[in-house]
Amino acid sequence: PKRLDGIRASSSGYAPATRASAMQGDDGSNEAAGAPALPQPARIAAARRRAARETGRIRLRVGRRVGIAAMIAAMAYDPSRYWGDLHRRDDLSAVGQSALPAAFNRWLYRVLARRLAGIVRRHRIGRPARVFEVGAGTGYWVDWWLARGASRIDGCDLVPEAVARLTARYDPARVGIRVADVGDPAGLGDGGYDLVDCHNVLLHVTDDAAFARALRNVGRLVAPGGHLLMTEPILLRPEFLRPYDPAKHSRARLLADYAGPLEAVGLELVSIEASTVLGNNPMEAGSPAALAR
Repeated sequence: PKRLDGIRASSSGYAPATRASAMQGDDGSNEAAGAPALPQPARIAAARRRAARETGRIRLRVGRRVGIAAMIAAMAYDPSRYWGDLHRRDDLSAVGQSALPAAFNRWLYRVLARRLAGIVRRHRIGRPARVFEVGAGTGYWVDWWLARGASRIDGCDLVPEAVARLTARYDPARVGIRVADVGDPAGLGDGGYDLVDCHNVLLHVTDDAAFARALRNVGRLVAPGGHLLMTEPILLRPEFLRPYDPAKHSRARLLADYAGPLEAVGLELVSIEASTVLGNNPMEAGSPAALAR
């Protein structure tokens, strides 16, 4: 209607000034309606300049959006890539505190091994005949259980290079490690293990659905009367939970998040005990009052 109002018949044909005013108002220029009309070539050139500027803005916005999306995708935690890169080190810093030296990690693992030996003794776990090692990594806990008299150890790890090194190191009659994702919907195979060992693995399954599947998979490996021994940064108070961040490679969760899926496959919680202090962030000690609790 605006354009039709701007075009009127006259004795000399169209009224250029009125027509130009209507057209300029329609194309969104800053010139006020009723301003003197630009000559036709000038109007075309001005329209092209405006179109070029708008196109430049659109290209800039799209480019920025594509760049941000690419950055987010690059920052997102990819377990296979993350652990594959770490395992190139082939030492305990690949599976322990990655920002700290291998010597510190060796000390840390010795401390944890002493704590676990006490837990195994107190709960009379003894010398399990069949052990399944979740996240076998560098083989530290495989060696530990072999030294304690386990007759057969099976296990899994996400990183093919780590599995290849372990396969080359051990006698296949006693140790069998395969490539597997602990959160695989297909599961980890049949159970029947006297002890399932899982140390600082499930905190790195950051997706909630995969985490619940991983717990069920691990729980189903345990034979009736057997044990699941886990080391995890379990929170006892909900106020210390942090929101999910796709760029983070670990998540601390509440005890209920662990207990629910495990109880659903027939396990019961026997004990929660401290493993190490220096080996972890004081997640529940943000203040002296919190630490006292």
